[in-house]
Amino acid sequence: MDDTIFLATDAAIAKAHGSKDPEVVADFNNVLIGEPLSGTIIGMAMRFAYLGSVAVNGKLEEVWRLFALWHELAHVFQKHVDDPSFNYHKDYAIFSQPVDSRSIPRQEREANLISAEYNIDSEAILEMISYNNRTMQDYRRLKKYQEQLSHAYDTLRFSTFGEQPTNTVKYRMAEYRRLLRELDEKRCDLESDLSAMHCVKSISEIAGEIGTSEIIIKYKLEAMRIRGFDIDVQELEQYSRVFEGAL
Repeated sequence: MDDTIFLATDAAIAKAHGSKDPEVVADFNNVLIGEPLSGTIIGMAMRFAYLGSVAVNGKLEEVWRLFALWHELAHVFQKHVDDPSFNYHKDYAIFSQPVDSRSIPRQEREANLISAEYNIDSEAILEMISYNNRTMQDYRRLKKYQEQLSHAYDTLRFSTFGEQPTNTVKYRMAEYRRLLRELDEKRCDLESDLSAMHCVKSISEIAGEIGTSEIIIKYKLEAMRIRGFDIDVQELEQYSRVFEGAL
């Protein structure tokens, strides 16, 4: 999945003069918001008389009402409801499956990503993960280079499997090992620096400060990754453990 997932919703927001308020976006894009639902249905989306239409449960707390509205609007803007088998779609749960789940339907994953993207402020997330912190930027670059170098070393090593390597290959492999040791030392130093700076929050801490669940934060982080940010959700989950043990 690439950033084309956000093209339709970005266009809808632009039409609403940059507002991310789901009700304003719906109004500017001729999407009807129906009367509040009752019972166990969280929300529903449909195409009715050539117009998109959404509705959400009237008992939802305000924060969940906004998440649900954007989720249902995503079904309209992504044209999920144009599929006859999906029209008049009812959601009995949202964000019920992790972003990396293989069983979640494509439409529900897209709707969750879009809802998380437009309901949570990206700048707040970037600050909480110290994305623009110079030491963190150095750490991410070093890790990426270390991974590339390790891959190159393994490729060279396996290319001589079962054969006696030439002196040139032996020299290159020794150089790779030396560089990897140096990078490992620099990585440990950066981890210690970041730990001492207390500038990295865990995903649970981010969720607590934002006032939402860890699952939704992971959808937001994945949405930002799709947008082009150098973010790895699994790596972020490891940061708190790595940096806590670095001193």
